Amino acid sequence: MSKFVLEDLNDVNGDVEFFKLLEEKVGLKHKVCYWNDFCKEIEDKTNWGGELEALKAVMDDVANGQIVGKKWWRKYKGLEDTYEAKTDNLRAYLLKDENGYIIINASKKSDQDKGINKYRSITKRYLIEKQNAKRKNIKQP
Repeated sequence: MSKFVLEDLNDVNGDVEFFKLLEEKVGLKHKVCYWNDFCKEIEDKTNWGGELEALKAVMDDVANGQIVGKKWWRKYKGLEDTYEAKTDNLRAYLLKDENGYIIINASKKSDQDKGINKYRSITKRYLIEKQNAKRKNIKQP
């Protein structure tokens, strides 16, 4: 069983809150942040650092209530409360809930199918934990 924590996404500032999801997996002593791992991979192994900054800028625009075109931000079809921020080569998958937007994970466009499948898996575990916490009247992530 995993335990989840929401942490402010400091790269995004505005009236609408943005968070990144951290997962503490059983047996690991540290929390995994899929967003941080993705950012590190892009910065270390590609020349898409500018696109990563553009992806953050899209989320920043949304946080500030600016109108963002569907080319850069859209509600994901078929998945309730799911949004996608994108650039030409990068995708970020977010869940909208009462806290704001939670960045679950991200992927390269070429790995988009894997990225959305990973999003579904992580989100399912997160929502199950959140529901269990609600039932037990425990502070939710």
